[in-house]
Formats: sequence, C-alpha cells, structure tokens
Amino acid sequence: MIFWQRPGEPYATLLHSDLDWDPVRITPARLLIPGGSSLGPGFGSDFPEELRRIAPVPLIGGIILNMPEALWLASCFSATEWARRGVEVG
Repeated sequence: MIFWQRPGEPYATLLHSDLDWDPVRITPARLLIPGGSSLGPGFGSDFPEELRRIAPVPLIGGIILNMPEALWLASCFSATEWARRGVEVG
C-alpha cells in the first residue's frame, strides 16, 4: 500500500496491490473502522454513528481493508492532517 497526500488537496491517493495499483482518492471521512467512532473528528464522518459501531469490516470508500491496513491509513491521515487543513472538500 502507498498513501500519497499532496499539500492543499482535500484527499489523499491510495495505491494498493489488491487494486492493481490503480490510484484511488480517499479522505478520512470515508475511512470506516469498526467501533472507530473514537478516532476523532473527521474519521468515518460519511457514515452514521450506528454503522460505525456495528460495521463488520474496515472500509475506505467501497474498498474492504484488514484492520492493520485501516489503522495504518488512520495514522497516515493523522500525520498529514496539516496538508489538508483549510482545504474545501468538494
């Protein structure tokens, strides 16, 4: 997996071998980690709280992840939050 965040862009790019290395735009709001409502503001906000609590598998958009991948992505988003700060999401 490769996580790529350009300063000033509201999204990051994910490259994953399971997706044939095709780039996919991702945001913290689209990262769903089961029981992950405590990850902080922004994480999983595209999903209702009930779904975040009962989700059976981690997802980023429609992509199924395993838990280590999901936690790694959460860490990447946290480390690059400054690069998205003040950017309009559209």
